[in-house]
Amino acid sequence: MAQMSSDIRNTIIIPSSCREQYLPQRGPCTHHLNDAGVLHAGVSRLTHGYEVIRPRPTRHMIIVTAGGSGRITVGDETYDLKPDSVVVCPAGTPHRFAPVEETWRIAWFYLADAPHWAVVRGACESPRPVTDAASITGLCEGFVREQTRLADGIDERGAVEVCGAYAELIVAHLSRYAALACERPDAKGERLRTLWLDVRSHPDLPWSVGDLANRVGTSPAQLTRDVKNFFGRTPWQEVIRIRMEIAHDLLTNTDYPLKLIATRVGYADAFVFSTAFKSHFGEPPSRVRAVAARKSHS
Repeated sequence: MAQMSSDIRNTIIIPSSCREQYLPQRGPCTHHLNDAGVLHAGVSRLTHGYEVIRPRPTRHMIIVTAGGSGRITVGDETYDLKPDSVVVCPAGTPHRFAPVEETWRIAWFYLADAPHWAVVRGACESPRPVTDAASITGLCEGFVREQTRLADGIDERGAVEVCGAYAELIVAHLSRYAALACERPDAKGERLRTLWLDVRSHPDLPWSVGDLANRVGTSPAQLTRDVKNFFGRTPWQEVIRIRMEIAHDLLTNTDYPLKLIATRVGYADAFVFSTAFKSHFGEPPSRVRAVAARKSHS
């Protein structure tokens, strides 16, 4: 993207092929978001042609990339936004962003420039790697789903409490992202995050804990301790998580045959892949693809 001129007005271009879910601003439990200064938010599946330009934003913005990739210009700097990354743009910082790949899946949030988010004022605008992109998108989708059920009069037992829990977790994630954007990079943490980006770029490789340890110059035992400390999982669990998220994205956004998807995420056998996928997500690949197909035709 070229450098932005301050003379450009706010521009939002949304092709008809894009799909967006907006978090309700009114209704049960929305006060959790309103009180925290979450002004506008949503989960989007963006396609080529989409673009947002804000030369003089009055709100903070957070974008979490869950799939595909995009590109953002913040001030005079341009960054690629890859899966499992977050970018925080403070109010007053000119920015523009658009998809790079055919489909870019993000969760996005506009926050009030208020004391609750004062920490964002000192944020570094460059993207930071995260491991919970799927979590925040899932929380947003769950919040919208429960709000819709309540609006339709389907007031199941505990629905309001579930809705409130979704909202509180969304705010907790946003607070984490704001703090992360202000932290000085930790050498060990950055090496580990870079390691997982390497795994995400090459999920088909026959990764082992020994291979992973060699990448960061440590022993398998030390790597296991470090990964548990930083991410709460073992190295192998993190490899599986990354592979399964990539597979889920391919199942919902492409018509690739199951055998090809299995190969792309490091499984030579489609049956073994299907078993691992069901163990991870609780449902088989065929059901995930069928649900995605119904949504695309709705």
